[in-house]
Amino acid sequence: MFVCWVVAGIVSIGFIKGARKRFTWQPDTQGLTLSDGSSLVPADIEEFDKRRWSKFYVYLKVIATHPQHGGKEVELDLYRYLPLEDWILEMERTRFPERAEAERIEAERVEAERVEAERVEAEQVKTEQAEVEKSDSDVGGKGTDEDLSTTNFDSKPSDSAKS
Repeated sequence: MFVCWVVAGIVSIGFIKGARKRFTWQPDTQGLTLSDGSSLVPADIEEFDKRRWSKFYVYLKVIATHPQHGGKEVELDLYRYLPLEDWILEMERTRFPERAEAERIEAERVEAERVEAERVEAEQVKTEQAEVEKSDSDVGGKGTDEDLSTTNFDSKPSDSAKS
């Protein structure tokens, strides 16, 4: 019972920590207001570090001239704040349009490869089905269900078949 209360306390602390952090987005300026009240725009970001992107974290390396976060790296938890990921990606596309173009081209290449793989797989399935149908037609009715239905499996073998 004690363990349950400890786990419930840890979960509650996580909820409280998450509820205290608020982010706001100004679409017209692409400004992101952090939970400490400071604001970042794409021009304030030196690097969008996605080394832990798969774990839903992004690190924003802020330029040295920023008043609150100058030269610091701001860690953002994308998992707890759903729209934050889209906002960060939009800021990155604005700040580094050449990366956005490269990512778009890469995404199109991957999609084309996926479509081609699906097409090849569909052709293989059709070929295999055609081969099965051809082998069934080559059998010529031997061993079909009709032959089995006329066979009497309950009868004992005749004496002539034993010798």
